[in-house]
Amino acid sequence: MRRISKAAARRAVAAAEENNSEFSPHAFSWSRGIYFWPCKGLLHDDLVRHYLETLDNQFSDWGLKPAPVFAPHLGECGMNAAAQLLRKGRPYCNGIFAPDEKFGGEHLHWAPYPFGGYGIVYDTFPQDKGLRYVYSGPVLPNLLSFRTRDGCRWFRPDAKAWAPARDFLWGRWPDRAAGRPKARIADAARNAGPA
Repeated sequence: MRRISKAAARRAVAAAEENNSEFSPHAFSWSRGIYFWPCKGLLHDDLVRHYLETLDNQFSDWGLKPAPVFAPHLGECGMNAAAQLLRKGRPYCNGIFAPDEKFGGEHLHWAPYPFGGYGIVYDTFPQDKGLRYVYSGPVLPNLLSFRTRDGCRWFRPDAKAWAPARDFLWGRWPDRAAGRPKARIADAARNAGPA
């Protein structure tokens, strides 16, 4: 969020005013999530509240209203964060894992109720029927491993294949430790090819 320039924020406001776009915070960085500690677990309630207040203030400063859909980093979302977002009028989660589940864990396959699969989901949160999962994306079966246990299908993402296939900035974002220089986002998107 801190890397968003004033010029980029002005372009976002212009797009929102033309009713072409809505914007939702995704993550502070690759390793600092808003709704969950990436690949590790729940954030403390007070930290989630602080993060959401910080983001609401930033969006307000830019003149933007956050979208009703939130897109958690790596699809991970804590139920504590989702409940706070519901109270703020943002009831839709764009993720494919149930609340409080870590990315690298095993996940219950959504099909068949009410409908869904690993590429499309429309369902309610098990803990709160006011929250809804809405997801449609190119989750390729080769990025997941499946097994059947207790009469249910379960899946696990292949962490090494997932990020490069889903994130056009993977390996292109500045990373001093890896010796990668700063990349231009537009160039990275143009050179990434289809997801």
